[in-house]
Amino acid sequence: MIVTKQPLSSRRFLAVAQMLASVVSLQFGSSLAKSLFPIFGAVGVVSMRIGFAAILLAVIVRPFSRMTRDSWRLAAPYGLSMAGMNVCFYLALDRLPMGVTVAIEFIGPLLLSLSHSRRVLDIAWLALTVAGLTLLLYPHGGGKFPDPVGVFEAALSSVCWVLYIITGKRLAGRVDATIAAASGLFIGGLAMAPWFAATVVSGLSQPLWLGAGVLVAVLSSALPYTLECLVMKVLSGRDLGILYSLEPVAAACAGLLLLGEALSLQKALGIVCVVVASAGVVLNGQEEDILDPPP
Repeated sequence: MIVTKQPLSSRRFLAVAQMLASVVSLQFGSSLAKSLFPIFGAVGVVSMRIGFAAILLAVIVRPFSRMTRDSWRLAAPYGLSMAGMNVCFYLALDRLPMGVTVAIEFIGPLLLSLSHSRRVLDIAWLALTVAGLTLLLYPHGGGKFPDPVGVFEAALSSVCWVLYIITGKRLAGRVDATIAAASGLFIGGLAMAPWFAATVVSGLSQPLWLGAGVLVAVLSSALPYTLECLVMKVLSGRDLGILYSLEPVAAACAGLLLLGEALSLQKALGIVCVVVASAGVVLNGQEEDILDPPP
């Protein structure tokens, strides 16, 4: 039997398709999660996302026999920052539209990338980021500022994302990417265990909605993480950075299609500014400046 390797172009095409599927799955999973807020609350939903995903990846990946004590020490801050990032993101999502929340959250890692560079062109990307943030937050046509608590929660999520990147890099230097994701989710799941247990118990009387919580965990965590692990073997950091920059657009589309969250032209332009700035940083940066994978 003769085994032939897939041509590189075919592998790249498949990897790009998988990455786009990961982005779409993540954002549509978050939109589905938002629809469950009236039933379980934002913290209850995020506890299901992390808890069910942790159980799924623990069964599939089995990280316990492949982690040393030192690795678990590195996994602890990684998992806690992951949990904090998701809790703050879902709390913000309860107050702000999907596209706006993701765009604000995306600014933290973008600024982290800019902080590693000293190129003059990066001043332009920073200015474009500020312009995008201004368009997202500044009222238009006599409107009101977005909910300040929601904006603060999205900003906290952005800070947690930066911590997630820093701690994730340290852990990824010690263990395989799939093991890192599984161990991080396990730590995050332990942190959310009281809320997870309470939510599951309350959901036993509503098995349909509890099943929707499992679907959120698959769409928002288990499936994207698995696809990203496959993609990282084929695409460069620069390719990944460009594709990740599409997340605010995917979030806006998911919010419109699943939640009916139509954005004004001003806010849509703000999201475009953030996307263009992140793509510009990626295209004009070095490999070490590229954004790391999101939650």
